[in-house]
Amino acid sequence: MGSDTPVFAKKLYKSDKELTAQTAVCGGVTKVTVALTASPKDNGAQLRCEATNAALPAPLTALTTLNLLFPAWEVRGWANPRSVEVEHVVTLTCESSVSVPPSTITWYSANALDQPSSRHSPGSFGGTVTR
Repeated sequence: MGSDTPVFAKKLYKSDKELTAQTAVCGGVTKVTVALTASPKDNGAQLRCEATNAALPAPLTALTTLNLLFPAWEVRGWANPRSVEVEHVVTLTCESSVSVPPSTITWYSANALDQPSSRHSPGSFGGTVTR
C-alpha cells in the first residue's frame, strides 16, 4: 500500500475535552499518547480516542473509564458530649474524608471500646466517607 494508505488523524478526549497529545507514526501505525496527572475528581471520567481519515464515513472511536484508587486525605475526630464525668457514657466519632476503596477506621485504647462500628456513605468523586 505504501504512500497510498490514508493517513489517520487521532484525537484523545477526557469528558469531551480534547487533550494535548503526542503523535508518533511507526511502521504504518499511528500512536497517540497523553500523560495525565490524575486526581480524585478524575474518577469515573470517560476517555475517548477518535480516529478519522478520508476513507472512513465516520470516526472510529474507543472508550474507557478511569477507575481511580485514592486514600483519604483527612481524618477528624470528636467526643459527644465534649465533657464527660467518670462512669458516664461518651460517644467517640472518627470520620475520614472521601476515599476509594473505603477507609478502615480502627480505635486503639488501653481499654477495649464497646462495640466500635463503621458506617460508609457516598462521597464526592465516586468515593466513600467512612465514619
